Amino acid sequence: MLKFRHHAGFFSSCNVKLRDILKYYNEHKILPAALDSTELFIWYRPDHLKNSDITDHFFEIRDIPILPFCETIRVTRDIKEDQYSDYRLLNFETLAPFLRTYFSPSSEIQEIQQQLLIKYKIDPSNCIGVYYRGTDKQKETRLGDFIKYSEQLSNLQQDGQPIILQTDSADFLEYMKQRHPSILILEENRVSKTQTGIHNESSHSTNYRDIKYLFATFLLLAQCNQLITSSGNCSLWIMYYRGHSRNIYQCVDNVFFS
Repeated sequence: MLKFRHHAGFFSSCNVKLRDILKYYNEHKILPAALDSTELFIWYRPDHLKNSDITDHFFEIRDIPILPFCETIRVTRDIKEDQYSDYRLLNFETLAPFLRTYFSPSSEIQEIQQQLLIKYKIDPSNCIGVYYRGTDKQKETRLGDFIKYSEQLSNLQQDGQPIILQTDSADFLEYMKQRHPSILILEENRVSKTQTGIHNESSHSTNYRDIKYLFATFLLLAQCNQLITSSGNCSLWIMYYRGHSRNIYQCVDNVFFS
């Protein structure tokens, strides 16, 4: 039994879980027989689920064959922590079977994703995705200047190409709407003017609802033709679901990689 312990944001917890699974596999050359996630995703459990492992509300476990690896499996070839690394150096091919085994979206998340596609008439393969993580993230890293995101977007957009924007920052949202009026905002996702972090401002029941829509939105962003993104755990998981680093414009410590 591999037991996980982490009390933080949803995708931060996913990161810890993935790292621990990889560590176990690197040490034993087999997958763990069972997983215990009852001490993960605590902020996202309504009262009636507060003592439950809610992993299957978001992910389904699949039996994906994982071939033996001779070398140690690493998330990235970069020397930095994975969430702030250069995403062009992520080991997508090596990580893919582990991600498909333990982190394939549940049927409910896929249904929400489909609902959003229909409601907003989105074809992600023709869209530019923009993701900016603000609020409490400034405590961990230097956030990118708004104008740099706007300039990146202006340089990329051609002939009225649709833009999907996701952010937790009300200030960033207003800034981008003023400069790019045609931008598409998914109203199911909330923003904040504080530096607290939305998941720290809300009840567990609200977080439980919010994270489902945010997860589904990230799956849409992952499918976008081009993606402008900040750096952090959420951005990293968008990249995992994207499965490659083509057409990525990543801001790390206020500098864009592309």
